[in-house]
Amino acid sequence: MAKAVTQIFNDPRKAGQMATKKELFGEFNQYAVFAVHTRGEQICWFVTNAERIDDVTGGPAVIRQAETREMAMAGLADQSSDDWKEAA
Repeated sequence: MAKAVTQIFNDPRKAGQMATKKELFGEFNQYAVFAVHTRGEQICWFVTNAERIDDVTGGPAVIRQAETREMAMAGLADQSSDDWKEAA
């Protein structure tokens, strides 16, 4: 199960910078979820997939972008779950 996250506040002066550390999850830590400061009022949550490479940056591809951590991670399995191990 994923870790609980404390309240994180957006700082528009830091737009584009990470607001949290990356949290790895999924089989072989395939996914990373993290928040980024935006120019708006709220942070934005991203999920990257290390098994998919972005053609432009050469880094892990962003597969999700959402307003909340829960929305960004919805439907992605967590490696610590026994259900994930059986479904893989």
